[in-house]
Parts: sequence; structure tokens; C-alpha cells
Amino acid sequence: TWWSPSSILAGPGSSTMFANGLALSADGGTLAVAWRGDAPSYTTAVEVYERSGDGWVGTASLAVPTLGILSELALSADGSVLAVGARDGYWVEGLPSPGFVQMFAETGAGWEPTARLVAPDGVWDDRFGTSVALSGDGGTLVVGAIPPAPGEPSRAGVAYVFEDEGAGWGLEGRIESPSYFGFGWESAISEDGSRLLVQGYDQDPGSVLVHGVVYAYARDGSTWDLEARFEGDAEDVTFGGALGLDADGSTGVIGSYQADLYRGAAIVARRTGSAWTRGEALSNPGLGPNSALGVSVAIGGRTIAA
Repeated sequence: TWWSPSSILAGPGSSTMFANGLALSADGGTLAVAWRGDAPSYTTAVEVYERSGDGWVGTASLAVPTLGILSELALSADGSVLAVGARDGYWVEGLPSPGFVQMFAETGAGWEPTARLVAPDGVWDDRFGTSVALSGDGGTLVVGAIPPAPGEPSRAGVAYVFEDEGAGWGLEGRIESPSYFGFGWESAISEDGSRLLVQGYDQDPGSVLVHGVVYAYARDGSTWDLEARFEGDAEDVTFGGALGLDADGSTGVIGSYQADLYRGAAIVARRTGSAWTRGEALSNPGLGPNSALGVSVAIGGRTIAA
């Protein structure tokens, strides 16, 4: 089944471009798009659009000052809570900051900034905000960070879990990396907040090269227990570069656009109780090399998009 475009959205300003950041609410009524502005300032902003009939209307422009391109956005199911990851941070007295996540909420009178979250143990260049994921109610936030390890050549990575406590956001947990490198580069949380997928990288056996690995976690109170580990093929650094989880965390989808000469694939993972199994690799045999299916993925109900 082919889909037809219903709208083409132009960014604010004269020559803006997509900044690789999109988030859509579960009801399909609210869309957030990250844009990068014109030179020389490269001001970044997030535009919020609301569905109006068959089209979209811009309702807010949210400024998020940062050194880099905003690429990580997450919306709650009803589109009222927005997380914006800014892993490159911003200048503070001539130095780059560790990165941050800017939270916004739609209050009825418009969108308001509600918090700027940083890693409590953050250091310069820890890339906090590399990935962001929100539960359906907007009350649980997962943030990936890849700090430089003191005295170590690799950035093992960390996943931080924050909870909206009503009076503000509090750190609920810190998931240490089981990976060699890059844990937290991508993440996905189920709508009910009970399951979590996090990407990392491990070394290929007997090699300095790496491949993607995806870890599945289950929530147990304020802690997260590792349930499963899925490995990509040797040298497949794209395995897990895109992740999706359904509402109750019983089905996950793992993107691997490097598979089969970059034709790409979306790997399905299924859970029964606490046991996960790796299922079929979805592909399109009609695609040619370098088609890169799986560079982004999404799942909703019994439908997977890649």
C-alpha cells in the first residue's frame, strides 16, 4: 500500500533546512520539527504544528540555543509534552557545555519551557541528549549520553531515566553501559513506560571494528533489569541505529540499514513475559543496493514502518 503526501511543510526563515528531528503524537494531531537556521548564527528552533482538516498549521516556534544541529525530539502520546535533546550543548564562558535536554509543555495558553535537564554527574562534552525517549503520558524520560571515560579511549555511554514528579523532573535511575562503546546512541521506551530498548556497540571478535548491539530492559520500581541482548552482524554499525517499541513493550523493531549491501532491514523482536526472541528481518526484495531501508523505523499496533 502506498501513501500519498498530504502536506509539505516549509521551515521558518528564508533558507532553513531539516535538522533531522521529527516527532509525532500518538493521535497524529501534533507534529514537532527541528530546524537549523541560516548562517552565520545557525540559530536552532523547533516548530510545532497542529493538524487542521487535511493540512497542518504552525502553532509555536520554540527557540533552543545550541552549538549543533538539533536531531532528537520526543512527544508524549497526546502531544502536550516535548523533549528536545541538544547533545552539543552551548557556549558557557567560551567553553562548550555538556549538553542538555530542554523540556516544554503545552499549557493551554501556549508552549512553555518547563525544565532544562543536564546530567548530574556531567562533564564537558558528555553529549547528554544524544537520544531522548518519552513514555506515553510524558512522565518518564530516557536520555542517552556518551561521556568521555577518564583515561579510556572509548565512550562507553550512559542512559539516564528521569521522572516528572509534579513539582519538577527528578533523576530516577542511571543505566550503566554493558557495551564497549556508544551505549545510549539510540533509545526507545514503550508507551506504558515499562520497557526500554537502548543501542550500543561492541567489538567484533579479534578485531578493532565494532557492530551494533541492542539491549532490552524491564522496569522494576525505580530500577531497570536487563532482559535481552540482540547483536548485529560483524561490522554492522547501523544495527539499532533506529528503534521502536509498541505500546506495552511486547514488540520491538530494530533498524539495520547496512544489511544486505545497504538494502537494509527492520528486525522484529517479540517478548512473551520476560523472554525475548529475535524474529524476522523485514526487507523489500525490490530495493537495490544503498536503498537503506531501516535508517528510521516506527511501530504502532500491528503496523511497522521502515
